[in-house]
Amino acid sequence: MGSRRHRFDYAGIRFFLIDEYEPLPGGKEFQWRRRIRPEYLEWVREGLASWPPPRPVILAFHTPVLSWEKDDLWQESTSELLKMLSEHNILAIITGHIHRNLQWTLTMGEKKIRAINTGPLMGQQWTNLPPYYWFPIRPGYRLFCIQGEELHTFWRELGVELQASLIWVGDVHTGGPRPLVRPITIFSPVHLIAQGYEKGKDVHAMEWGLCKPCVSFHTVSWKVLWWQQMRRTFASALWSDWEAEFDPYEVESGDYMLVVRVRSDSMAYDGVPVKVCHRPSAVPAEAEPEQLFAFGLPHEKEEDRN
Repeated sequence: MGSRRHRFDYAGIRFFLIDEYEPLPGGKEFQWRRRIRPEYLEWVREGLASWPPPRPVILAFHTPVLSWEKDDLWQESTSELLKMLSEHNILAIITGHIHRNLQWTLTMGEKKIRAINTGPLMGQQWTNLPPYYWFPIRPGYRLFCIQGEELHTFWRELGVELQASLIWVGDVHTGGPRPLVRPITIFSPVHLIAQGYEKGKDVHAMEWGLCKPCVSFHTVSWKVLWWQQMRRTFASALWSDWEAEFDPYEVESGDYMLVVRVRSDSMAYDGVPVKVCHRPSAVPAEAEPEQLFAFGLPHEKEEDRN
């Protein structure tokens, strides 16, 4: 199998790839536990010593570092790792394992470290519930683009030629892969970040809209309140980032769907259920429990499509 840890330099960044799984002491074949072993921690420490700040660093391993993790051994070893990393310029920690598209911030004292978790190529989300123990999600893979000391990333869905993705609502990541989504409650003005992709072409325009649910005969449709242009803030050979602002005080409190779309010869959409709440809050927006969200195309007047 070869070495289970790798270290290399690329584009002025030092990368550490770590296999944190080890056989259980005295365990049977294929019985494993998660731990960043002392010799691996020392190996990272040596690699950081020869790459002093402000030189940037990226780490990648399988299991994400989560605040709600119940594994004491894993928490202990990753806490030691984060303490070590807090003295360096860490661009990101990249992980997988939970089959989710998520981004969040790890905090060690005053140091904040970006965490990026990616979904599965296989297109399955485990449930541990019989009879199937999984449900289908959209398969895909994650792309990265390095520009100087900026790390950009995009989840590309397999088999699509046109893709729109709503990624951030304020400081809340929308999750995924679809149909997994994190509903969001919005209290005050938020910054929106979306991404667009078209096979073999540049995305020249992206829009965001707010939709109101219309319930009739036990069915739900979505009425578009508006479409507004987004501004492009990043472009690579494969995808582009787009941004806009949403002031929740422009609408009444209640349930809505926040939508983004790419306009080309056809159109691609993405949407997230949101609740607008006009009450004081310490944060502009917060995530609700993750759920499956069957996104239906919003109902538009003909002039809205032009």
